[in-house]
Amino acid sequence: MTWESMRLKAGAVLAVAGGLWGGLNPLVQTLAVLMLLDFASGFLHAFGSSTVSSDASFRGMAKKAMMLVLVGAASAYNATQPLGFDAAAAVAAFFCTTEFISIVENAGRLGVPIPRPLMDALSKLNGAIGVDKKGGDDGAKSA
Repeated sequence: MTWESMRLKAGAVLAVAGGLWGGLNPLVQTLAVLMLLDFASGFLHAFGSSTVSSDASFRGMAKKAMMLVLVGAASAYNATQPLGFDAAAAVAAFFCTTEFISIVENAGRLGVPIPRPLMDALSKLNGAIGVDKKGGDDGAKSA
């Protein structure tokens, strides 16, 4: 394979990815970024505490994939049964919140100082939306 051929193929892949990314709702884009950051923060936590587990990591990735399936399902439902609001954006916004909470929790477990007002606000939000963290989506072994 020549250098020029590799450049053309890489350019084609990046063009398709950019086109797909640009067509997404900004909340879905935000969700995708937060999912990557949550995965990274979970891995850093697990690595820092010597509890890296491929099983826990796989469960976390499966949960994230299911979140995207639910966003897609909400979008498909909304296309056939208009609800008067963007259901996919609403579902994505909910999951953005849970991902942000998880990132902050992982940072706190790693010893990063989290400002008390932020922790209080997240604690209230966590209770209000009923986040269930039992799935071990941070790449660490479940307790």
